[in-house]
Amino acid sequence: MKKLKFFLFIISFVIFCVILFSVGYFHLVINSNWGPVISLDSTFIDFGTITVGDPSTKEIQITNKGWTSLQIIKVKPGCAGCITIHSYPQNSIQYGKTGVVTFSLETGTLRGDIMRSFAITSNDKGNPVAIVQVKANVKSPSTEQ
Repeated sequence: MKKLKFFLFIISFVIFCVILFSVGYFHLVINSNWGPVISLDSTFIDFGTITVGDPSTKEIQITNKGWTSLQIIKVKPGCAGCITIHSYPQNSIQYGKTGVVTFSLETGTLRGDIMRSFAITSNDKGNPVAIVQVKANVKSPSTEQ
């Protein structure tokens, strides 16, 4: 009889440990990077010194380092009229794949050292809004020939 009680105790303990481990494991899976993870090749773009009216279009690459599809919801400039977003990925970016955001700095009303930004909103729960800083030194066109 004692052996049967001991055997039942051991079986109960093993079942308890399996359940406890399973709950902890699933909690770890749910709260880890099993979802989409946005990664930008740069979060800071320096145009250097440019003249008003010079072409000022650049691209940044977005890579999905997560395990499920990354969806870019929107890309929004931090200021009206200073940055134009030309294109960004409209379809999901799969694991390990990249997409491109094409943007330009609108220099028509800007002068001197400027710092602007734009936001990339995605379904990455750990980083839903990635910010890209844009810097330039905008010079007026020279009047000398």
